[in-house]
Amino acid sequence: MTVPRDRNPASSPTGGEPLAAVLRREPDGLGSARATHLVVQVLAALARAHAQGLVHGDVRSANVLVSGAGRNEVARLREPGGDRDAARAAGPAADVWATGVLFHEMLSGRRPPARPGREFTPSQLGAALPLSIAAALTGALHPDPARRLGCAELLGLLQAEPAPAEEAIPVAPPPARATRPGGKPLPPVGFVKPQPWDSEVSTLIALFLLAGAAILAPACLG
Repeated sequence: MTVPRDRNPASSPTGGEPLAAVLRREPDGLGSARATHLVVQVLAALARAHAQGLVHGDVRSANVLVSGAGRNEVARLREPGGDRDAARAAGPAADVWATGVLFHEMLSGRRPPARPGREFTPSQLGAALPLSIAAALTGALHPDPARRLGCAELLGLLQAEPAPAEEAIPVAPPPARATRPGGKPLPPVGFVKPQPWDSEVSTLIALFLLAGAAILAPACLG
């Protein structure tokens, strides 16, 4: 079955530079942020096509056109050529696999190693990856087509909001000081304000104790 050019939402006639040419200039890959930014756009186009029962059938770097730069960089799939019946027979899972290969190539500058029947492991890239990217690659490159994630699921992984920063625990303000009538603050609880006669009382008590000691001393010695 051939999908007309104007009916396949995964394809766009808009111009741009082939991603293959960009990757030739960047032999070590595009970095995780830029690669994710581009592959999300490819996945979104494929998800729309798959929702309509259409399959692109030829997802590869030569068929991805890139234009713009930075946050405004745009990736578009162009209409594939040649016989795509075999790819379409495999269904959307074939597009998912091809997009996983494309993502691997954008991240590392190379295609994933051929390991028929064996699951992809993120350690093959030889670099630490964010969990969302590692999960997306693993889900897209699963050797069993029935167990591959769909484009919408991959988008969910790659577009997930980052975990919010831990909120600071609010500190309660100190309690307001109570005031006497007239606005003067009361002393804090547990604090007794010294009175002016306190020192006189202390002196009398000390003299009384000294006098008692003088009276009792001779009796103790006798």
